[in-house]
Amino acid sequence: MLGRTGGGTLEGDGFRRALRAHRRDLPGLLDQGDPCDWNIRVDTDIVSRLFDPAWYRSQAKLDTSVDALAHFRLAGAKRKYSPHPLFHPEFYVWQAAELGPVGDCPFTHYLTEGWRAGLSPHPMLSVPWLRQQHPTLQDAEPIQFLMDTGLEKVAFSPLFVPGPYRAARPHLASSDGADFARHFITVGWRDGLPTHPLFSPDAYVLQAPAAATYEFGVAAHYVQDGWRSGTPISPAFDRHWYLRQQPAAASLDAALHYINIGWRLGASPNPLFDVSWYEHQIGGAPGNESHLEHYLSKGWRDHKSPHPLFDLHWYVAAAKTTGAVHPYLHFLAVGDAMRHSAHPLFNPTLYLAWYPDVAASGVPPHRHYAAAGHREMRRPHPMFDPEHYAWHSPNPAEAVRGGLLHYLRAQPSERRHPHPLFDGEALRAQSTRAMAGVDPLVDYVQSRMAPRSKTISAAAWKGRVKTRRSSAQDPSKSRPRPGHQPLVSVLLPVYSSPQPHLARAIESVRAQTYPAWELVIVDDGSPKMDTFRFCEGEARRDPRLKVIRNKKNGGISAATNTALNAATGEFVAMLDHDDVLKPEALELLVGKLLDEEADAAYSDQAYITDAGGWDGEFHKPDWSPTFLYGVMYVGHLLIVRRELALRVGGFDSKFDRVQDFEFMLRVSEHTSRIAHLPEIIYYWRRTPGSIAHDASAKGVIEPLQAAAVNGHFARTGFPGEAHPHERLPHRLRIVPKVDTNAAPPVLIVMGGQPDEATLARSRTLLKRSGTAARLKVLHGSGQAAISELEEIVARTTEQTLVYWDASARPSSPQFVRYLEMHLSREDVACAALHSSTREGLVVQAGGMTSESGLHAAMKGFHIRADGHAGSLACDREVRAVLGPILGVRLDRLREIGPLDRDLGSPVSALVDISIRAQGLGLRNVNIAGCVAVVAANSSALPAVDQILLAQKHAAVFSLPDPYALPMYDTERATKLSV
Repeated sequence: MLGRTGGGTLEGDGFRRALRAHRRDLPGLLDQGDPCDWNIRVDTDIVSRLFDPAWYRSQAKLDTSVDALAHFRLAGAKRKYSPHPLFHPEFYVWQAAELGPVGDCPFTHYLTEGWRAGLSPHPMLSVPWLRQQHPTLQDAEPIQFLMDTGLEKVAFSPLFVPGPYRAARPHLASSDGADFARHFITVGWRDGLPTHPLFSPDAYVLQAPAAATYEFGVAAHYVQDGWRSGTPISPAFDRHWYLRQQPAAASLDAALHYINIGWRLGASPNPLFDVSWYEHQIGGAPGNESHLEHYLSKGWRDHKSPHPLFDLHWYVAAAKTTGAVHPYLHFLAVGDAMRHSAHPLFNPTLYLAWYPDVAASGVPPHRHYAAAGHREMRRPHPMFDPEHYAWHSPNPAEAVRGGLLHYLRAQPSERRHPHPLFDGEALRAQSTRAMAGVDPLVDYVQSRMAPRSKTISAAAWKGRVKTRRSSAQDPSKSRPRPGHQPLVSVLLPVYSSPQPHLARAIESVRAQTYPAWELVIVDDGSPKMDTFRFCEGEARRDPRLKVIRNKKNGGISAATNTALNAATGEFVAMLDHDDVLKPEALELLVGKLLDEEADAAYSDQAYITDAGGWDGEFHKPDWSPTFLYGVMYVGHLLIVRRELALRVGGFDSKFDRVQDFEFMLRVSEHTSRIAHLPEIIYYWRRTPGSIAHDASAKGVIEPLQAAAVNGHFARTGFPGEAHPHERLPHRLRIVPKVDTNAAPPVLIVMGGQPDEATLARSRTLLKRSGTAARLKVLHGSGQAAISELEEIVARTTEQTLVYWDASARPSSPQFVRYLEMHLSREDVACAALHSSTREGLVVQAGGMTSESGLHAAMKGFHIRADGHAGSLACDREVRAVLGPILGVRLDRLREIGPLDRDLGSPVSALVDISIRAQGLGLRNVNIAGCVAVVAANSSALPAVDQILLAQKHAAVFSLPDPYALPMYDTERATKLSV
C-alpha cells in the first residue's frame, strides 16, 4: 500500500527549529507568514491521511529531523513538491489552468475544488475514467478512494496491467502487487518499458499526432485525452467492433475487458484479427495472454498471420518501411488508409475505384472487406471473381458468405476456380513454387502478372489498358551509387497547417528508404503556436528535423528561403505541408541526379483527395524548356543543388503563388543539366483552397505567370512575349516580340508545285507579315525536289530556311516570325507549326516515335483543346517536326549533313534532319500559337517515307521518346472536344 501515516503537528516550536536548520530550503519564508493556511482551507484529518511524509522527504530531499508536513505547509507547496505519489503538482497546475489560478498550493486547490470538477491529480490517473470504472467513486475523492481500496486490488489507470507490467521488468524483485503499482505511478509510467500490452507510443502517435507534443508525454495524452475522444489505445483494438461482440463492456474500459475477459470468450479485437485463423496457426489458445498480445509479442516473429488478409512480408514490401512501429500496427494505423496492399490477392486501389460507396464512407479498404465486403460479394482483386468461385465451390453457401476469406481458408483442392480464366490445378503443375505449397493464384499474382510497382488504374476495370512510359535505363541504375549518398535537405514551409496532413507529410519524409536527409521546417509566423509546437515536438523525437519560426508572416517564398539558408545538404528538395512522398522518392531521384550528373531533377506526380484517396496522375515529358514557357509543368518533386539554388537567389516573393515556377525559370538560365524521373513518387493533396483542388483557388495567376516568363525572356534575350491564354487557365501564349529593328533575312521555299493563284496569295500574305523574306519555288517533285532544295541551300546567304507546302495555309501572316522566334535559340535546329483541318481536327502536333515508327502526335484531337496538361495548347519540344510549314536554321542544317535523297519528298528529308539533329544535342520545337491549315485528307508524311525513316532510325526509335507520353497517341487517348 502507498503511505498513509500522519504528518505531525501543525503548531509548536519543534518544527520551526528543525526548519531553521534547513534555511537553504526556506530563505526568508519564516518571516513572511504561511503561504498556505491549512487550518482554514483544508480539514486537518484529510491532510494527515493523504500526506505521505516519506514520499515528500524523498521529493524535497529532507532528513528525518524535519517535520515534513510543516515544511510542505511553509515552503514545499509553493515550490510544487509532491505531497503524495498520486499527486503530480506540475501536471495539476497545467491541467487546472482553464479554471483560473490555483494559488500557492495546488494540493489545496485539488482537495477543495479540483477533484469535484473532474480534474485529475496525476498524468496516469483520469478522474472521469475512474468514475466510469467504479460507480461508487462518484462522490468520493479519488486519491482517498484508491488508498482505502488498495491500488493492487482495483483498476486505477487505463495504462496499467499488472501481469505484463511485471513481465517487462524482471529486475523488480518484489512480488507484492502494491509495490508494482507504486513503481508504475512513481517511475514506470515514464521509464520507456511497456505498461500495457496493447499500448505502443509510436503507433499511438500515428493515430493522434498531437500526442507527440503533449506536455507530459504520449502515454499521458492517452490517459487524459485519448480514451475520452475515442482514440483507440492501439490501432489493433477497435472498441466499436469489440462492443458489437461484448456489449456488456460498454460501461467499462473495453481494452481492459478484452485483456482480462474478452479474449477468453473468443472475442476479436478488430475486424482484421481472426481468432480461429490465429489459433489454427499456433495450435490452440495462447495460454495466459490474449491472442493479440501473443501475436504482437511472439507470433509475428514466428511468421504467424493475424488474419487471412494480412501477409507480413507482402505488406512490408508494399509499405517499404514502417519505421519503429510494428508492421501490423503500422498497417492498421496508416497503411490501410494509404492503400498499401496487405495481401497479394487484395488490391486496395481498385477496390475503392470499383466501389465508390466504400471510398465515400472513409472506411479503409481492407477493414471494409474484412468486416462487410466479403459477405457482400465484392471483388477484392482482378483475378478473384467471388461469384465464379462460389459457383464452383464444393460449399457454395459458405463461399458466398466468405468470398476471398473463404478461399484463403479452404483446402487446396477447393481453390481451383477463383476466376473464369484461371485453373489452379493447371498452374500448380507448372509452377515450382505452387508445387512447394504456395497458393497457385498467389504465385500467379506475385510472379506472372505485371509488377506491383506499376499502378493499375480504375480504367482497367472499364476495359481500357493504361500504358506508361518506362525509363530508357535499367531502373536499378537509378539508385544512389554505393558509397556516395549526398545529404538532401527537404524544405518544408508551414503556416497554420492542418495537423493531420502535416503529420503525414513529416512521416513520409521519415519513411524514406534513402538515409541521408534532413528536414528543415519553417513556421512562417502562424497566428497560433499550435503548428510550431507540433513541429518542435516532432523535432524532439527525431534530430534530423530542424524547426525555425519566422516572427512575421513573410509568405511562401520568404519561408522557403529561410529553410534554404538553414539547409546544409548538397541538394534541396521542396515539399508542401500537406503532401506526401513515396518511401523511395529521395532514393530514386538522387539516383537519377547522380546517374545523369544533373544539377536538378523532377519527377511525375499523382493527386490525392483531402481524405487521402487517389485522384489522378500527372505524367511529364523530359526536360522541355519551351514547354515550360507556357505550362508550369515541372511541379513536384523538384530537387536542386543547394549551391545552384542559392546562386540564382532563391525564391522571389514578388512571384508568390507561382514562386516555384519562376524559380525554375531562373535555374534553367544557369544549367541545362536537368533530369526527369518518369515515376510517380510525389502525392499532391487536393485540399480545398489549393490549386491542385481548384485551378482558380489562388485567384488569377496568369498575369503573374506571364511576368515570370517575360522576365526570363528579357534576361536571356529571347525575342518573344508571354500572354495569358485567352481560353485556358494556367496557360500562356508565346508570340513574337514586336521589334523595329530589321529582321534577319529568311529564305522561304514553296514546294508542292503551286499554281499562280496560290503564289499570288502567298506573296500578299508575306508582304503583310513585314518579314524580310525571299520566296523561291521548287518546280520538281519527289526526289527531284530534294535535289533542287539542296542546290538552293548551297547557294543561299540567308540564316533561316522555311519550307512551305503549297497545300497549307498559315493561320496568321506572322507565321514566319513565330518560326524565327524559336530558331533564334542556338540549340534549336528545327521548328514547325501544328497543322489541322479546316474543321479544326489536328493532323499533327509534332512527331513522336516508338518501336513501331514515327507517329503524328495528337492526331484527331480538336485544335482548340488543351491536350494533356497543355501539350496541345502550348509550344513544346518534339522528337521530330512533321510540318507542312517548318523552319530550319541553315547553320545547323549544314552541320547536320546533306539531305537524304532516298526519301520521297522535301518534307520527309527535313523531318530526317530534325531526327538527326537530336544526336548532336539540338532541340526541335512545335508551335501552337500559329497553325498550318490543310485539307481533311492530308497526312503528315507519305507512308513509304514513314517506313524508310523507321528503318533508318530504328536504334533511336527503340528508345523512349523523351517528349511524348502515351496520351499523345490517338490510339491510346480519348479525343478531346472544344
